[in-house]
Amino acid sequence: PVDMGAIRAAAHVEIDAAAEAARLMVLTPGSGQALEYEASAKQAGIAALAADPLDPADYPMLVAEQAALAAVGVTVSLRDVVTQVQGEAAGWEVIGAAIKQIRRTAKMAVDDAADEAAVRALVAWASAAYQLVLAGDPVPSLPS
Repeated sequence: PVDMGAIRAAAHVEIDAAAEAARLMVLTPGSGQALEYEASAKQAGIAALAADPLDPADYPMLVAEQAALAAVGVTVSLRDVVTQVQGEAAGWEVIGAAIKQIRRTAKMAVDDAADEAAVRALVAWASAAYQLVLAGDPVPSLPS
């Protein structure tokens, strides 16, 4: 007899691995890097609501980005960095939400799949769907 539990569990691992690979197409890997993104976005959100002039001491991650840009000859204001970071965060949020939708949809559909062929089709759908959303397309419908 076919062990659908094992097949489903393996499919969940494949779906999660493909989601992570898709995320890494737009993010730098690593827990520390994730913390850096989070801190930068948080500081940008606070700075966006603050009056000028922004106090650099309040925004060390944004100042670090400004300094990195200056080191390669790009001079921008701290306010420009706020706008840049907020734009990057918003772009990631759209892609990240689509990846989450695909991953969660595929895993729930796998749990309801009747047989191994249906599970394989769902794993293939998720892998293709990740690539589509990375290319700017909407999340496709599940296979029928």
